[in-house]
This record gives sequence, structure tokens and C-alpha cells, in this order.
Amino acid sequence: MTAAVIAWMTAIQGLMAVAPDVIVFAAKVKGWIGDMFMAGLISAEAQDALHARVGAICAATLNNQLPPAWQVEPDPE
Repeated sequence: MTAAVIAWMTAIQGLMAVAPDVIVFAAKVKGWIGDMFMAGLISAEAQDALHARVGAICAATLNNQLPPAWQVEPDPE
């Protein structure tokens, strides 16, 4: 096997190991968002936006990427 194939296999194994934790955490957060909507604390639009954001963060994490909002930018000169 080439080094690239071994690297991909290692990355996939790592993602498979972390995926259940990410998915469980995302489900808990989405449940909490749903509870806030049911309690009248947020609107349906806010709930949808928050669910989409959690989904995007979860997808980025599972793809081994930082969401753009979490990336550190260099100090301005």
C-alpha cells in the first residue's frame, strides 16, 4: 500500500472512533434547542438556524475541519 492509502485509512479510523461522540453530542444539543423552542424561548426560525449551525459544525468535525467561525485569524498589523 502507498503512504497516501495508509494515511487515508488512518484518518478514516480516527473519524470512525470520534464519530459516535460527535453525533451523540450533536443530538443532545439539538434536543436542548428543541426544548428551548417548546418552552417559547426561541422562535421556529431561530431553532432552524441553530439546528443548521449544529449540523454544519458536526459535519465539519467529522470531516476533520474547523468551522470558519472557529478558525484563528492572524493579528492585524
